[in-house]
Amino acid sequence: MSTSSRPAWAPVLDQIERALEDWLQRTHLPPAPSPREAPFPSPTSGPAEFEQRLARIEAALDKAGRQSRETDAALEEASAQLSRWRERAAALRSLAESTPPSVS
Repeated sequence: MSTSSRPAWAPVLDQIERALEDWLQRTHLPPAPSPREAPFPSPTSGPAEFEQRLARIEAALDKAGRQSRETDAALEEASAQLSRWRERAAALRSLAESTPPSVS
């Protein structure tokens, strides 16, 4: 075996790197938190301000729910890909262990 050839397991590492890079590209990082308004409305605010604030809270909850569902879906996909990779790695390991070493 020459020193310039790649080991037999190198393609497995390449596949792992590609899978991780793909996963990182699909991972959505949340934006940095922005300064928020006071947590409680002022005593002088009226019902209109309360309704607007309530609508913003409901919209934020809807957005959080969507993000949670998207994250769950991405995690399920990543888990499935990891399971497939582990199955392939186990098959390769089994093949490597069952194949007698070659004599040069």
